[in-house]
Amino acid sequence: MLKVTERAALELEKMLQEKAESKDDCLRLVTEDGESFAIGVGKAKEGDHFVNYNDKRLLVVSGILAAHLNDATVGVKDTPGGPEIVVFRTAA
Repeated sequence: MLKVTERAALELEKMLQEKAESKDDCLRLVTEDGESFAIGVGKAKEGDHFVNYNDKRLLVVSGILAAHLNDATVGVKDTPGGPEIVVFRTAA
């Protein structure tokens, strides 16, 4: 299961509050190449998997992508431009 760190959860909550246009909007983790990820705003779709934190839905991931990220974690990396959401593999 895709996990989320506490710091990432706080950043994702802020991002959703800033970008959501309706109460049904959610943050969606997407990829085009399987290496680089982006977070967009949209609606949940059938077959989606949900990443929850403290009983709150933070992130929506397609079922196919969720299967590939089974051992991954969503975290935060500090950059000169501010905090950046990252996805990394959890050490076995």
